[in-house]
Amino acid sequence: MPGAVSVEQLRAQLAAGRPPPARGTSADGRHVIFVHGLGHDAWDFGPLMQRLPDGVVGHAVDLPGFGPGLLDSPAAPLSLAMLEDSVLQQARACPRPPVVVASSLGGHAALLAALAHPEAFAGLFLLSPGGLVEAPKPTQAVLQRYYAVDAIMARPDDELVANSRRVFARPHPLREQLAARKLAWHRAPADVKRRFALPFSTVIDDVFARPVRATVHRLKGRLPMLVIFGGSDVVVPLAAGRTLEDRCGARLVILDGVGHCPHLENADTTARLAFDFVRATFDAAPASP
Repeated sequence: MPGAVSVEQLRAQLAAGRPPPARGTSADGRHVIFVHGLGHDAWDFGPLMQRLPDGVVGHAVDLPGFGPGLLDSPAAPLSLAMLEDSVLQQARACPRPPVVVASSLGGHAALLAALAHPEAFAGLFLLSPGGLVEAPKPTQAVLQRYYAVDAIMARPDDELVANSRRVFARPHPLREQLAARKLAWHRAPADVKRRFALPFSTVIDDVFARPVRATVHRLKGRLPMLVIFGGSDVVVPLAAGRTLEDRCGARLVILDGVGHCPHLENADTTARLAFDFVRATFDAAPASP
């Protein structure tokens, strides 16, 4: 295939710009867990990890079924429960309940984990979270076909690049880096490419079957919550943010001229909002004995 990418080349491409799994120190157990969205990985949170304030430990994690770990593991089905459990286990590994910063599908998983075990979390900082808008059955069917393994495998390069770029509202260096990462997966050997494609098709049914819209009100008064949306997000409707604002009392901030990934497209503003929230949340919470 023209432009084919070897496993070694893909591994190098995915390593470029990835943050360390953990960064920072904290004398009183202030930890932040960064959770990415569908088809992304810990690379997404390199810009926020670089802006991590003193006195906070940040953890950039790859959810099961995503990230460079796929290069060394067999293709396997994925469920939303696996993502939820991953977020919960990361939280429980911290010395005190952490703040979770979660994007898109990661936000859906974080909300499910917090609904089941609110005591495990100090607060939620959500970036365009999923699971909060009911998709009509015809729309679900379209998305299920679109994310089928064979459909992903057959997608042309130009469509894949265009889809990667559309999560940004405007040209940006990280937009091109994201597109290059997705293209590298797409041009990898067929068995590796299939490992990347399989989680999309197996998790999409769960996304529709396990919404949080009907139950998210249970978090009202239980956890501090700040929700960030790009005003030009074409992936998750702003109605998702309004749901959290109305039903949970979450603070909703809309960033004009920003798309689906504010943490990439406007890292300075997102970091300021995130770490002000982290500081205020921990200052208001009791420290571990």
